[in-house]
Amino acid sequence: MKSGVSSKFEVRDMGEVKDFIGMKVMRDKRAKKLTLSNPGHIMALLQAFGMETCTLNKTAMASGV
Repeated sequence: MKSGVSSKFEVRDMGEVKDFIGMKVMRDKRAKKLTLSNPGHIMALLQAFGMETCTLNKTAMASGV
């Protein structure tokens, strides 16, 4: 993918991405998993709706729905 993009545009390789447009990027190469998180935006939404002290839950609804 890098070579395809760099053949059309001027690019710089700045190493593995950790932060992208305000999102936190976490990569697990062994599990072939890429996770994006936007903690700042999530906290702002919780505060806007008075839910900053809400109880955390990994899944908001039953799995498979």
